[in-house]
Amino acid sequence: MPKETVDKIGPPFISAIIPANTYTGQDKDVPTAAVVNYLVTSSAVSDDLAYQMTKLVFESLPELQNAHAAGKEIKLETAANGSPVPLHPGAIRYYKEKGLIK
Repeated sequence: MPKETVDKIGPPFISAIIPANTYTGQDKDVPTAAVVNYLVTSSAVSDDLAYQMTKLVFESLPELQNAHAAGKEIKLETAANGSPVPLHPGAIRYYKEKGLIK
């Protein structure tokens, strides 16, 4: 899927590349659409619980990365960017502590 098409569609889709040789017989990079993994919760969840969940995700990255390849894509530096839904106040608190949100 061309990047231009993905950009027109917009969130939650992002443009991505399937690297060459990911699959048998695929000798070139392939442009595609991807969906970023998000931890979604309800506004009924307390700010403290959402804060603790967010903190735990980032404090447990080595375990997440070992458990699933998608864990390697989780980066604190970009976690507060481009969410297709509003961030929970508890997550905002964590991201502010880490200097990701002013």
